[in-house]
Amino acid sequence: MEFGVTSGNPLGNQAEWADAALTDLTAINWPRIIGFSWWNETWQNDDNQDHDTNMRVQDNSNLASVFQKLVGKQDHVLGSVVESE
Repeated sequence: MEFGVTSGNPLGNQAEWADAALTDLTAINWPRIIGFSWWNETWQNDDNQDHDTNMRVQDNSNLASVFQKLVGKQDHVLGSVVESE
């Protein structure tokens, strides 16, 4: 499963949204889901939009804290935190 949410999303706070989603995923509320990836990307939007899209964990300290708490510090969540520049 791949998912993500943009920073500055008018429908809600990026870190709060991710906290709710990752809390459910790491609590094994859906046991048939065996893996997930966050769409950790940023891109320039078309000329008619006044902002770029940013879903990068490392660009939002609150979002990074959510990932550290719910992914990096839980033994039952397999994988590792990958940092890139």
